[in-house]
Amino acid sequence: MHKKKTEEMEADHQEFTRLICENQAILYDFIKCRILDRSLAQDVLQETFYIAYKKWDQLKVHPNQTGFLIETARYKIQEFNKNVE
Repeated sequence: MHKKKTEEMEADHQEFTRLICENQAILYDFIKCRILDRSLAQDVLQETFYIAYKKWDQLKVHPNQTGFLIETARYKIQEFNKNVE
């Protein structure tokens, strides 16, 4: 039982890492077009991936993972812009 749980966790880790690697550039470009400061854009990107990690159980079965990430980034950008105003 313990071995199976460990294998599932390792598979989830690999899948999450793959998802980040495949989408990092796309998301960064999306964010950077809306937040011109590179450092702040990186912060928003990291927050987007943090939310993805917290919602992994939902995200791993989502039919459009990239879309999920983009919508999360869009929300974080809106949140950022509210705080700037």
